[in-house]
This record gives sequence, structure tokens and C-alpha cells, in this order.
Amino acid sequence: MAKDRQSEYAPIALRKKELIVQGALYRADLSLATKSVRANLNTESLATNLITEIAMAAFSALKSRTGLKVTNLQTVLPLVLSGVSLLSKKAVIRPILRGVAIAASVAGIAAFVLKVRARRRAAAEVDPE
Repeated sequence: MAKDRQSEYAPIALRKKELIVQGALYRADLSLATKSVRANLNTESLATNLITEIAMAAFSALKSRTGLKVTNLQTVLPLVLSGVSLLSKKAVIRPILRGVAIAASVAGIAAFVLKVRARRRAAAEVDPE
């Protein structure tokens, strides 16, 4: 009779062990997912993802407006993504922004100088003394 009870409880014990193992695997997966979410929620990762999404939307809009037939998207996509990731790095953005700022200041100075010269010429033409 004792043997019957052991055989009766054996499947329950086995099922209990399986459930414990499944719970441990679930907790491990949950821990990995939490770490993944934390890693992807930093500002650099969000900025890179945002730039990638914008680039893909721009590419899609360009394709739909121009009727561009890209049959080998697998070849074009890595090039676009590498360009986007290159532009999203701080080491590349800072020199580009410096260059734009320098060019804008040079253009502003040139516009100011041209405006002053134009005023002087207009004043000289009006007053020919």
C-alpha cells in the first residue's frame, strides 16, 4: 500500500520540479528583459533609434515620391544605417556643428560688410559733392 502511494505522488513531485524549473527560467528571462530595457533607455540609444527611424521615414517618403525602384534594399540599407550612425556620434556632430557655426558667422559678417558698403554707395550717389 505504501508503494501505491509513492507511485501516486511521483507524477505530482515530478510536475512540481518542472514548475520550479519553469519559474526559474521565467525569472531569468525577466531579469534579462529588464536589463535590456534599461540598456536601451539611455539617451544615446534613444537618440540613435530616433535618428534611424527618421532616416527610414525619409527614405520611405523619398521612395514613394520619386517612384525610386530599389530592388536590392538589403544592399542599400546597411549603407544608409552606417551613414546615420556615423552622423549620430558626438565625435562627428561636434566638428560639423563647429563648421556650420563658423560658416554662419562668416556669412553673417560678409552680409553685414556688403550691407554697409551698399549704404555707403547709395549715400555717395545721392550726395555727389
